[in-house]
Formats: sequence, C-alpha cells, structure tokens
Amino acid sequence: MLMKLLVILAVLIVGLRINALIATWIERLGNAKEVGTSRIFQLQKTFQFFIFCIVTVVVAATLGVGYSDVDIFVSSVFAVIGVALFAQWSILSNLTASVIIFFFFPYKVGDEIIIWDKDREKSVGGVLREITLFHLILEMDDGDKLTMPTTMVFQNLIAMKKDA
Repeated sequence: MLMKLLVILAVLIVGLRINALIATWIERLGNAKEVGTSRIFQLQKTFQFFIFCIVTVVVAATLGVGYSDVDIFVSSVFAVIGVALFAQWSILSNLTASVIIFFFFPYKVGDEIIIWDKDREKSVGGVLREITLFHLILEMDDGDKLTMPTTMVFQNLIAMKKDA
C-alpha cells in the first residue's frame, strides 16, 4: 500500500510539473505572438483539463480500479459524451480549430483582415478584435461586430488589408 501511495504522489507531482511547463510554454509562445492574456489563459485551462484527465486515469489504474469495477458508470459517461459530441460536433471542431489558430494563425488582434467566400465573390472585412475558444470577433468599418466560428478560418480565404 505504501508503494501505491508513493507512485500516486509521484504521478501527482509529475502531472503538476508537466502542467506548469506547458502553461509556461503556452504563455511564452502567446506573448511572442502578441496574443491576448485571456486567450492564453483559455488555452492553458484546456491543456490543464487534459492533463488532469490523464493523471486521474493513471491514479485510478495505480489504485487497481478497472473498468469491470465501474463498468456501468464508465459506459454511461461514454454514452453521454458520445451523444454530446455527435450532437455538438461543431463545438469540438471549433475548440480544435482554436488550438490550431493559436499556434499557426498569422494574424493577431488589431490586424485588419478581409474574409472571402470560396469563390472570392463576396467578402467581409474589419479589424480582428478578439479570438476566443469558439469564434473570432471582427469589428467592421461601420462599427458592427461580426462573430465568426473558428472553423470558418480553414474554410475561407483570409487576407490582410493592404493599408493595414
């Protein structure tokens, strides 16, 4: 039993350390790319959740908790998650797109961008005001605000305005 407690303690310490390293890395990368602090915080919390899930699974395995012990609970949770992901697939897609945008999006808050449709027949332009986990917010020239799902970044052409 003492050995299990030591392993659990080690897993918790390693999990906390990995969380701190990833949070620091995301903050440095975000500051280098001039990303807003709220966006950095959101991404840190997303990774923190995944690390928590991994640590929880490892601790449960160390304690000897198996699926056979909690099979009804686990299958119920997976059923609910499966239905939620199927029904709200766009939420998961937007979250994934947001993480990709954080690391690879060449534009930052304050840039003036133009969003074209696929055929380059229609466009919407404005100043990029905010990038959240699920959408981008543009302030158009007339002062109106446009909210665009993050997945649309990968489905449309986006260009910088020449005079920006």
